[in-house]
Amino acid sequence: MCWLRKDWPGLVDKQMKHYEEEYLGKDFTHNPQLQGTYELCNFIGCNLSGGQLSNVKFIECHFKDCDLSNAVLGGTGLQEVTFTRCKLVGADLSQISTFLLSIAFSECRLELVSFAGLQLAKTDFGSSVLVEADFSAADLREADLSGCNLERASFGRSDLRKADLRNATNLDIDPEQTRLAGAKIDIHNLPGLLRKHRLRVS
Repeated sequence: MCWLRKDWPGLVDKQMKHYEEEYLGKDFTHNPQLQGTYELCNFIGCNLSGGQLSNVKFIECHFKDCDLSNAVLGGTGLQEVTFTRCKLVGADLSQISTFLLSIAFSECRLELVSFAGLQLAKTDFGSSVLVEADFSAADLREADLSGCNLERASFGRSDLRKADLRNATNLDIDPEQTRLAGAKIDIHNLPGLLRKHRLRVS
């Protein structure tokens, strides 16, 4: 079901609304320009890699087994959007709209993704691969990064207070540049907090 605003010529496509629609195995690379608002929609097994998603709004949508690698996300709205087993390699999420931003990930590939400066308090990253992800100056208070691969991820000037880092792998965080009060960290990950000081924990 979709509604079109016909009273504003030239803006019809931008005002298109998609409601409770399901996209199964659709390849958007042949028509990479999505427009309008998608609410309560499901994207399953879709290819949106390199897709032009600028200024598109997704509300309470679910992406499952989709490829959004290198998607263009300038001004994209993600309001209560979940990603399950998706690839977003190289995506620059720092450019998305921050209005009512609410996202969650489960077992996703998020290599080289930029989350720089985003408000991600209480965000669930659900055992995702975050190799070389950029969390610079991000608000990650009470975020769930448990079970994530954080190899070479950068956290400079980020806020990880009360974040859950248990069972995370390849943890390497400088406590002098990152707020960590109340964070949950396994004892075997302590060397990742002390590497700068060349200390050994035994």
